Amino acid sequence: MTHETHSHPLPLETHARSRAEPGFARAQPPDDSTRNPAEGGGPREKAVRGQDPAGGALPDALARRQNPGFPRVAARLNEPRAALVEEGFDGTPCRVNRQPVAAVREEWRVLDRWWTEEPVSRRYFEVVLESGQNVVVFRDAERGGWSSQRGA
Repeated sequence: MTHETHSHPLPLETHARSRAEPGFARAQPPDDSTRNPAEGGGPREKAVRGQDPAGGALPDALARRQNPGFPRVAARLNEPRAALVEEGFDGTPCRVNRQPVAAVREEWRVLDRWWTEEPVSRRYFEVVLESGQNVVVFRDAERGGWSSQRGA
């Protein structure tokens, strides 16, 4: 039985350097003691979200501009808004926010979450106002009152 030895085509010195070598060290933030105060150096101040350097609170919009890490509050899409609706004898809307309804395009009911403490029971209408605007309004049977979800 013969044993063959294979020599590596490249000497070990030419292989990729180890990440532990000095050329591969990660960059470190500058030491505060080496910063020049005349050039805006000196000890770093910790940024506090929503506060100006004097310690007072900033309005959210200004705080977001000055500090990209400031938390943003997402608004709900298509959030229902209270609407002034005049009903006809059959409960269909005749006027929405004082604008006459030209046509009722669609009507549907939503009965949901009946098993919870906050059930949903709504009668929806998609209407076209005389101005040509499409609006979705609904009457909330649980809470009472009308709301709109697009436009008006």
